[in-house]
Amino acid sequence: MNPYNGIKRSILRTRRLRGAVTAVATTAVLSVAGCDILEVSNPNNVSEEALVNPAAAAPLVNGLVASTTRAIAAILTSYSTASDELIWVGSRDAYNQLDLGGVGDPSNEFVDASFFYVAEARYLANNAIDRLVAFGFEEADAGDDDKLLLARAYLYSAVIYTTIADQFDDFAFSNKTIPGENIGPANMVQLYDSAIAYLTRAEPLAAATGDTDLEGTILAMRARARHARAVWELLNPSGTTPSNPLVNDAGANADAQAALALLSGDFEFTLKLAPPLSDGAVAIGFNVNSRLEVTFSDRLVNLDGTGKKPTATNPVKLRDPITNAPDPVLLAFIQEFVAARDFPELTVVSQREMYLILAEAALAQGNTAGFTTQINLLRALDALTPYSGQVAARTLLIHERDVNLYLQGRRLNDLYRFGIKDPRWNPSDDASTCPGIFFAITVTERQSNPLADESPTGCNQ
Repeated sequence: MNPYNGIKRSILRTRRLRGAVTAVATTAVLSVAGCDILEVSNPNNVSEEALVNPAAAAPLVNGLVASTTRAIAAILTSYSTASDELIWVGSRDAYNQLDLGGVGDPSNEFVDASFFYVAEARYLANNAIDRLVAFGFEEADAGDDDKLLLARAYLYSAVIYTTIADQFDDFAFSNKTIPGENIGPANMVQLYDSAIAYLTRAEPLAAATGDTDLEGTILAMRARARHARAVWELLNPSGTTPSNPLVNDAGANADAQAALALLSGDFEFTLKLAPPLSDGAVAIGFNVNSRLEVTFSDRLVNLDGTGKKPTATNPVKLRDPITNAPDPVLLAFIQEFVAARDFPELTVVSQREMYLILAEAALAQGNTAGFTTQINLLRALDALTPYSGQVAARTLLIHERDVNLYLQGRRLNDLYRFGIKDPRWNPSDDASTCPGIFFAITVTERQSNPLADESPTGCNQ
C-alpha cells in the first residue's frame, strides 16, 4: 500500500486556477487504495485499538483535514458577520447579535454550534500527531510517504490552532469525555507558539522528500501564524486600540520570503467544502448563498432588490483606491464564491498574504521603497495600476488586506488594531467598547465541562 498516492490526490492537489493548492475534504475521496483497516460490515464496530497501527495513518490525516475544513467553514460565518465583511439579512437573531457587535456572548447559538466542530478538530489534530509520531514517521529513516503524512498532520494542526487563537479569547483542552481546564485569556498566545512549533517540525519532513509545494505551503502558513501572533500581542489585553498597529516580525518576514522563493502562480492553500462537511446550520456557503441568512456587506457590494444578494450586473461597490474602479479582486472572489453555492473553497494562506506581510513590515520600518515593491508585486497579479504614492500607504495596505484576505478570518482583528468601527455595531456592544474581544468558551462547554465554568468573559481579561 502507498498512502502517499491516495492522500496526494485527495488532500493536496494542485489546480491551475490561480495556482492553488487545495485541500479536498470529502468522504467520497478519502479512501486509500489497498487499506482494509476500516473495511468492516458495521462501521460502529471499529475499535480505537485498531488505530494503533501504521496502516491507520492516512485515514487519521484524512479525518483531521475533513474536521478542520468543517470547523473553519462553521466558525467563519460567525466571525465574518461580527466583522464588516458580512451582514445579517435573515431571521435568526444570533447572527443579528454578531452583526451589531455582540461578540463575547457565550450563549450565542451559532458560535456555540461551531465550537463543537472547532473543539473536535483540535482534538483530532493532537490525536493524529501523537499516533503518527509513535509510528516512527518523524525518524530519519522513515519513508517519504510516512514523512509526508506527518508533515500534513502538522500543517492542518497548525491551521486549527491558529484559527482558535485568532478567534477565541479562551479555550478548554478536553480529551473526549475527560474535561480539561481552560487555559485562560493570557495564555491563548501559546496556541500560536504550538502552531509555529508544528510547522517547524513539518518543514524538514517536506524538504527531505523534495515536495517543494508542501514545503512552501508550510513556510507560508508559518509566516501567517507568526504575523497573527504579533497582531495578538497588539490586541491583548483587550480594551484599547494600539498606538502603532503595524507588524514587523522578523520571523514572519523571513518565512514569507522563503515561501515566495518556492511558490508562484498566484498560489493559494485552500480548503474545499463538500456535502458531508457543510453543516447547513452554520456553514458559510450555505448561509450566504442558499439560506440567505447573511450576505456580503453593503459596504462592499451593491445588493439587489431583495437586499440579500449582490446585483447581477454591477455587484461591487468598493473601489480600488488608485484606479477608482470597482475592485477586481473582490469582484473575482464574489463571483467564484456565489457560483460555488454551498461548497466554496476557503483560503487558508496565499502568495498574496506573503506580499502583504512584507509590505506591512516595510511600512512599519518607514521603508517606502520596500512597501511600494511588495504592494506592486501584489497588484501585478491583477494587472492593476502600480502604486506610486497616489494615496497614503497605510490606507492602501488596509484596502489590500480587506480585499485580498476577504472571508479568511483576518478582518475583525484588523478592524480592532487599525481602530476601525463597523457602522452597524451598537455603540454599547462588545466590539465597539472593547477592541480586541473575540469569542468566549461557549455555553455548551461551560455546562458540560466543570473545569471551564470560571472562564472569564468580557473586556480587559
